[in-house]
Amino acid sequence: DQFSFCVALHEALYRVSPFPCESLGELVAAVLEGQLAKIPEGAKVPGWVRQVVVRGLAVDPAARHQSMTALLAELARDPAARRRRLLSAAALAGVVSLGTFGLTRLSAEAPRPCVGLEGEIASAWGDDRAQAVEAAMTASGVSYARDTWTRIGPRLDAYADGWATMRRASCEANVAGKQSDALYDRRVACLEERRAGLATLVDVLAGADAAVVERAAQAVASLPPLERCADAAALTAAVAPPEDPAVAREVHALRETLARAQAHELTGRFADGLALATSVGARTEALAYKPLAIEAKFREGSLLLETGRAPDADAALTEALYGGLAAGHDEYAAEALAKRLFLKVELLGDVEAGRRDLPLAEALAERMEPLPRVRARILNSEGVLFDRLGEPDRALALYDASIAARRDLEGADEDPELIYALLNVASVAREQGRYAASTRSLQDALPKLAALIGEANPNYARAQTTMAHNLLDEGRLAQAEAAARRSIEIVEQAVGEGSIDLWLPRWILGRVALSRRDDAAARAEFERSLAALERGPGLASPIAVRHLQGLGDARIAGGSFEAGLAEHRRAFAVVAEALGPDHPYTADAHRTVGDALLATSAVPEALAEYATALAIYERALGPEANQVAWTLERIGRAKRLGGDAAGAREALTRSLSLLEATLPEESPHIADVARELGELALTEGRVDDAESSLARAVAIYRGLRDQGDPTLAMTRFALARARAGRDREAARTLAGAARAALTAAGPKFSTEADEIGRWLASS
Repeated sequence: DQFSFCVALHEALYRVSPFPCESLGELVAAVLEGQLAKIPEGAKVPGWVRQVVVRGLAVDPAARHQSMTALLAELARDPAARRRRLLSAAALAGVVSLGTFGLTRLSAEAPRPCVGLEGEIASAWGDDRAQAVEAAMTASGVSYARDTWTRIGPRLDAYADGWATMRRASCEANVAGKQSDALYDRRVACLEERRAGLATLVDVLAGADAAVVERAAQAVASLPPLERCADAAALTAAVAPPEDPAVAREVHALRETLARAQAHELTGRFADGLALATSVGARTEALAYKPLAIEAKFREGSLLLETGRAPDADAALTEALYGGLAAGHDEYAAEALAKRLFLKVELLGDVEAGRRDLPLAEALAERMEPLPRVRARILNSEGVLFDRLGEPDRALALYDASIAARRDLEGADEDPELIYALLNVASVAREQGRYAASTRSLQDALPKLAALIGEANPNYARAQTTMAHNLLDEGRLAQAEAAARRSIEIVEQAVGEGSIDLWLPRWILGRVALSRRDDAAARAEFERSLAALERGPGLASPIAVRHLQGLGDARIAGGSFEAGLAEHRRAFAVVAEALGPDHPYTADAHRTVGDALLATSAVPEALAEYATALAIYERALGPEANQVAWTLERIGRAKRLGGDAAGAREALTRSLSLLEATLPEESPHIADVARELGELALTEGRVDDAESSLARAVAIYRGLRDQGDPTLAMTRFALARARAGRDREAARTLAGAARAALTAAGPKFSTEADEIGRWLASS
């Protein structure tokens, strides 16, 4: 019993009882109230020894040392011979009788101080807890629960083993005199916080439902790394603990509570985590220890952000940021800034506030050079800012820097933040039309994500859908279809038919069908998604816009022009109502209405929509934005079809110039404009210009699209016509390949195939 041990130890050290005991009543009252006797004058006992003894005498058993082994390890910290003799003498003290307290004789041989410390982790993760987690996950009914368990079990074993090894090594280093008591204290405190977080995470996993199973692998991989507890430089650079021993003990206990709050955050139990963080914050005022108040406010802000309470989160993170700067708690100031920057830009839409924070972000990122994880978070949030500012090059550079900061860290291949940074790069690159770069980033991220969470997890399906979207944009229809169908299969098995994660892959299938001129299949996919949307957020939701537009395109492709245009105008109304007339997404909707009008041969009306979109883009994004170039390409096509060759040439030339300045040579957008310029040159009889432009388009398409792709085939036929006067046999070979591809594509392309046949017959 450590209470009895500490009573005996106190008497051996100070030659007096630890409690006033003039009478039995006074003794009982002092023990129950935790009232300690005064230390005799001239006592030669070190202060650190007294702190250990006083903790063992705490009224509340929960406030004492975790075990006798832990208590003895604390007493063994100082390697000086005098202190070891002191401990030995105390351990050999005789019987001390305190009546009803039943103190027993102490063993003449105290246990070796660092033996058995490994067992302290068993309460957080051991065989019993492992069985409880496995049973809960299996009982959740989630299709991929067994796969998830096989992933997280070994990771939790490794984390617990690493903790035990580090705990014993730290104790042995202290006993051997290889580290100071102060450093040992910080290491133990760090490890105890890690243990508390692990215990809470395991508790949540032991009650797992479907939502917890989905997040489980990511949560386990996101546990705070143990190596920080072995980093002497980082530990000594951190803010100093309180000087008052009682305050220091409470601060340590409250930091363990914050570690539990973080574990709740990792598993999606935001309300539980927020309650813990708030309770710590309420206690910090009485302690008057600023660093803990900052840490509590940061965790509170982080959890408020996760619950969608953006203004409250902003206030809490701002308090943590400036409090951290004032108190020299730089790490938490940096963490708060990273989250606040993301919040302001992404959730509050206040990019100007984000821009104002940029100098501070850059300064803190530089200060965090020794802490690469924190630095990476700042760089990632800066990337989000520049993405929203319409500066994709700077955004991508910052994302790349964030990724580089994480690459060399232990366990980088299964680091969720690294994986999602790669997915960020893929998203930004795709939005800018840099599909090859986006695909490369996805090819880096997807195997890592599969290893982390498994291919049956809905989060893997979401990343797979992004890949399908890329493949669609590149014109790789067969691969896009396969990737989208794989995403649908995963989500239907894991979540069910009604999941929102089915909407985007079904839209992709609809677009693939439209590219193949299968309007019936396209219409079926869009109608299926819209029916699900109607049961969920409703058709007035911005989420429904792309599906309404797709349905409109399918109706137009099937010959129902007015019905198709009506769907497009309905989609436009949703966007304009939600975002106003001057938003770039409203410009997107104008451009899409223009595409629908052009498909019905309403050239003047289409040009009017394109002109409106162009003006919005130039005001909102600047005259050199990719969206400007894409709209100019459509204007050029419309003017070519409307017979305005000069206007078409001007628009297409400007479009190509803008795209060449921002996109790689293999971009499909460059191929699209080159094809339009080639078709225009053919109509004007400029065959050399036509051949040059069309050859460029064919070369790009051939590197991207399926070899039987209809767009590639029709571009080859245009090149054949441009080349016929110079090299008749080469032209016939091109035309023959184009005809074969269109014939294989099916009856929907018979008109074009027959046209090529007639050309071959006449040439």
